[in-house]
Amino acid sequence: MKIKLKLKSTKRGFVLLFAITLASMLLAIALGVSSIALKELNFSTSARDSNEALFAADTGVECALFNDKTAQNKFPLAGPASAINCTSITPTYAVSGTPGSGNGVGSYNFIITSLGEANKSCALVNVTKTEIGTSSVVSTVVTARGYYPDSTANCNSSSGNRIQRELDVRYGTRRNLALGKPVTQLLPDPNVVPPTYPASNLTDGVSDATHQAYPNSTSFTYEVDLGSSVSVSQIRFTLCPAGAQAGDNGCYGFNNGDGTPYINSWQIYGDGGLLAQSSASPNGVPNTANLVISPGTTMRKIKISAQSTANSIGVYELEAY
Repeated sequence: MKIKLKLKSTKRGFVLLFAITLASMLLAIALGVSSIALKELNFSTSARDSNEALFAADTGVECALFNDKTAQNKFPLAGPASAINCTSITPTYAVSGTPGSGNGVGSYNFIITSLGEANKSCALVNVTKTEIGTSSVVSTVVTARGYYPDSTANCNSSSGNRIQRELDVRYGTRRNLALGKPVTQLLPDPNVVPPTYPASNLTDGVSDATHQAYPNSTSFTYEVDLGSSVSVSQIRFTLCPAGAQAGDNGCYGFNNGDGTPYINSWQIYGDGGLLAQSSASPNGVPNTANLVISPGTTMRKIKISAQSTANSIGVYELEAY
């Protein structure tokens, strides 16, 4: 008699278990790779957005520095301020402080939009100038906040994805104490009608050929009121238009070519009297674009006088630091 034994397999379902395990492992690997890829994508996007915001802030700083360094009337302590520009960019501009009130502080805000990739970044810039005591030194703080993405006209997007980067630049500069201050013309005779170059040009901060103080006379005396007693370390008496060299036509030093002096002698006075005068008289002033003296004293008023034996004479700028 034959006996057949049927053995029950214990491996039933092993293939299914193995498949599920393998699929789980592959899924875990795929999820891990996807997570890493997503993080890398977020990181690269964040880095791009951060760079765009930083670029916008840097553009704002450079715009402020360009305007502050190339002109004296862009961010003055005492207004009014003239319009600013940054190459092809025309910023939206506003005065946020109280320049012109005599409190020694001027604060200015401006906005630059349409920056960066696809014109989607912008910058809010503040320039604050503070007078240091009664000296001619002014502390300047430029704060620029760059944003991305933000394509709004006022750089005030409420998007939760907007990134901000801020740059802060601080420096001290000497201030032209005579800039914009009132000028009194004492000579020549006030009854003489001057040409189209008024005495106020003497302190307007511009020294081109159309901004000279020219009384059409062989002598002149101008007095500048600084507004209060301040420490003056240097006085600059500008004889040539901007960009001209000593001896060029239009300079009030030596005439071009023949060496004939336009101005034979000059004097500069402070509150306490004579500060300096030409030592070469009657041979004319030194052949230079600027006459510079260092009084190192406190004064409220500066008076300059000049004489010529043959020519109508003038001056371009009087600066005090």
